[in-house]
Amino acid sequence: MSAKQRRVPVVVAIGGLDPSCGAGVVADARTVEAAGCLPSVVATALTVQSGGRVRSSTAVAPALVRAALDEVLGRFDVGAIKIGQIPTAAVARTVATALADHDAPVVIDPVAVGGAGGRLATAAATRTTVERLFPLARLATVNLDEAAALVGRPVSTVARMEKAAVEIAALGPRAVLVKGGHLRGDPVDVLAVGGRVRRLAGRRIVHNDGGLH
Repeated sequence: MSAKQRRVPVVVAIGGLDPSCGAGVVADARTVEAAGCLPSVVATALTVQSGGRVRSSTAVAPALVRAALDEVLGRFDVGAIKIGQIPTAAVARTVATALADHDAPVVIDPVAVGGAGGRLATAAATRTTVERLFPLARLATVNLDEAAALVGRPVSTVARMEKAAVEIAALGPRAVLVKGGHLRGDPVDVLAVGGRVRRLAGRRIVHNDGGLH
């Protein structure tokens, strides 16, 4: 039975392939399944990493990205689209063109650097992502480093997160979530919607490995 016949929403994850499955489209696919939806993935880059620094990242040819997007968007009942790693400006333009005629809500996480270091996107890719993909986004999620890169100054306090969230929202997304997981103490996320800002307080959880998350 096809996805359309079952009427189960498909969430398309667009982004890099992490062979350790700790990030990128494979991790997104697991999250989609946990939410009771069907995942579909379109790889934009092939990376070499295993939970540490990104050793290399090779962009997938834009024509192949477009063909994969056309296939899944044309076949499945797409309920949402998640955009992660966009390695080059050409890939950014390709994704923007492919999504232009689709009304499924888009969530974008403009990753540019791996969590432990290593470039995942060129400067031109980030500029084109902001210009072409941010206006399509229902929600943009950024960590503190990504927020700082977008606003051009350090974002290291909750007050600065609030200002950054409003400024990033002005770039096109309907809503912006600045994630405070790298703050000291208990994390605080900041959500900006329609010029209003809301703080979302959380707490850190100690995992069995003794690490804080």
